[in-house]
Amino acid sequence: MSHNNLSYCAMYLLENSKNEDKKQLLNIQKNIEETIFDYSKENSYELAGKKVVAIIYEDGYGCADELDEAFEPFFVPSISLLNIEGRVGAYRLSVNENGEAKTKHASFLIYLGEKNPLLNFDALHSDNGLTSVSQKLQNRAKKDFITKTLLFNEELCDYAKKDTPACRACIDSCESSALIEDKAKKTIKLSFADCVACGKCIGACPSGAMQNSQFNVEGIVAALEEAKGFGVLISTEADLVKLDNGVFENTVIFKVDTYSFLNELYLSLFAFKTGGELYFVSKEVLPIELLGAIENTNMMFGGFGKQAVHFALGGNKAEKSFKSVTKRFENSSLRQAVSKGFKSLSSFNESIIKLSGTMFSSLGVNDSCTVCMGCAFVCKSGAFNANEEQKALTLNASLCTGCGHCEAVCPEKSITIEKGVFRTDEPYFNFVVAAKDELFCCVECGKPFATQKQIAKVASVFNTLFVDEKKRRTLYCCADCKPKVMLEDFVNQKGVSVGN
Repeated sequence: MSHNNLSYCAMYLLENSKNEDKKQLLNIQKNIEETIFDYSKENSYELAGKKVVAIIYEDGYGCADELDEAFEPFFVPSISLLNIEGRVGAYRLSVNENGEAKTKHASFLIYLGEKNPLLNFDALHSDNGLTSVSQKLQNRAKKDFITKTLLFNEELCDYAKKDTPACRACIDSCESSALIEDKAKKTIKLSFADCVACGKCIGACPSGAMQNSQFNVEGIVAALEEAKGFGVLISTEADLVKLDNGVFENTVIFKVDTYSFLNELYLSLFAFKTGGELYFVSKEVLPIELLGAIENTNMMFGGFGKQAVHFALGGNKAEKSFKSVTKRFENSSLRQAVSKGFKSLSSFNESIIKLSGTMFSSLGVNDSCTVCMGCAFVCKSGAFNANEEQKALTLNASLCTGCGHCEAVCPEKSITIEKGVFRTDEPYFNFVVAAKDELFCCVECGKPFATQKQIAKVASVFNTLFVDEKKRRTLYCCADCKPKVMLEDFVNQKGVSVGN
């Protein structure tokens, strides 16, 4: 293997690893790095133009503010804007000028108005002049490239497509305003022109909906398969030099640009694939959020009598505290993979562990549940499931993100969520029956359409209000038969036949 083809981490291992068989070690390191690259969905494009700014304004929002002299602004009334194409650095605008469509080019867009209708084009927005967005405009112009740094899965997000969004963890963690609430479409827009790739939104996300485009879950799992049971040191290139005594034997390096995207879910994934031989250089180089996540992770694994995360500087080589999980976790979300991993440890007990933060929760359903399945309908993490075969509501508490949508939708207030709780009993990682009931069949056609508890609940409310026997009977009818019974009752009372 030519040294000229080695990465910085591979060169570091060549000089500082205690392995005698350096060729095997370097092959594994190379396979890890190539796998991460192969699975990476990161891409960049050059920010070609940096001067021309199109300022699109609504009536009443024109202003006399001046931008930095480095920019060349031109103003377009929104009523004259026909179309926009392109992206940051290379926009093409079609503008109506005296009845003729003219094409104009711009590096950046600014929208002056009450609401920003140009979110898809990363237009900067202001409703009080240009001064409030001038700094962000300058920050964008400093970049040479725009890079896709994040992957966003709406299907897992506890904010997207909800009438009452409960989770704002990623938005609240973003310090560069790169995550924008699109309230009209009930989703989150990603502005890569403003993203500084700090990774904080990923580390804050409890569902795995937000991922690093370079170090996505699929790629991490595949890369750890290449580690072949070796220990893993997670480090930036800059922090490697702090290891005076070199790298432990049979340990490879997982190079990251930032630590902030790592949380309890990612740390658990690494621990499962290494058998608990996961290292960082030292506590001193890590952000405080990650230190809290490491403490939580070690407590979680400690509940099973296992070790998870260690520090290389000033420490001893860790022994594998359990057999590394060999499953690839294909077609699993991040939370599902972690739940499967803990389930594979098989050393369950009855301990309850209180964690800092809300990455894990304890989830319960009491006897008042009527099995309406509303919770299963709104749950994106898959913690609730409508089990048709068992005619039951089942739940897997380890999948709960603590968003609270199920609590909000439950008509009986049967659901309780205790945030910051991790359990080590087997039911916590399995789907167990939370509520069950027999089906109720329509008294007219015999078709099942609800549960016994649901009908009993409705009847208890309306039985006393419906004095007429026919009206009371409609309480026990399906949606198809209910109007038929009501119409029949009306006809009999009026003494007429249908059709007359």
